Amino acid sequence: MVFLINMLLAISIFAHPFIQIQIPNPTPIQGEAVWITILSAKELATGSVNLNGKSFTVFKQSNRNSQDYFEYRTCIGISRKLPPKKYSLKFNFTFLDDTKYKTHQNLIV
Repeated sequence: MVFLINMLLAISIFAHPFIQIQIPNPTPIQGEAVWITILSAKELATGSVNLNGKSFTVFKQSNRNSQDYFEYRTCIGISRKLPPKKYSLKFNFTFLDDTKYKTHQNLIV
């Protein structure tokens, strides 16, 4: 039973190992914009990034770049009224084959 649970956890963690999330400034200040780049080996049908209850859509930038990835971008606006602390950026992706991938990364404001 323990082996089965460990196997399921490993599958969910490594479900899409070909996704790279690039956040050039993981410590923005209030009032700044943060551009996020997502590189994916599989084409996305939809994608969004959530910060503090607000959803931001992910937009396709190019079909395949030189590294054989699809490139997507979004811009997160950090409210000037957002209190300084650690927040969780939640990423939700749905691929063309209807598989889904969710992950999160920390952002310190």
